Amino acid sequence: MAQWKKVKWSRADQIVDPETLHETGLDAAAAPQDAYRTLREAGDLAAAAQLLAQALPRLEAVAWASRSVRDLVGHSAAGPSSAALRAALLWVQDPSEPRRRAAADAAELCPAAAPERMAALAAFYAGGSVAPPDCDAVPAPRDA
Repeated sequence: MAQWKKVKWSRADQIVDPETLHETGLDAAAAPQDAYRTLREAGDLAAAAQLLAQALPRLEAVAWASRSVRDLVGHSAAGPSSAALRAALLWVQDPSEPRRRAAADAAELCPAAAPERMAALAAFYAGGSVAPPDCDAVPAPRDA
């Protein structure tokens, strides 16, 4: 399988937690692209998507998630879910702090399980502090 040029990790255990490695039977030393292929061939598409999302650099992961939501879910011109998706896509175009915060604000107005909310939250968790702007910085959890 071709080298994944955007992925900086060289082993599955750098991306996937030990419990998931055990549950899926993945070789900890497998290259990420090989682990992904193994999961896909086994029909474990959720685990394959999770591995890919964790393997990609954050900007690329948010871009992939946001564009997937846009293409698969579609959206209307108005409403909180549409605004959240738009905020995530705008952050991908310009990953600035104001756009990251705008994505978080838009996500808060969406239903909890809305895919558009998840895309906007992914932009928020992609970098910077998750604490309010007037507080000490708190980094997002690595797996957020």
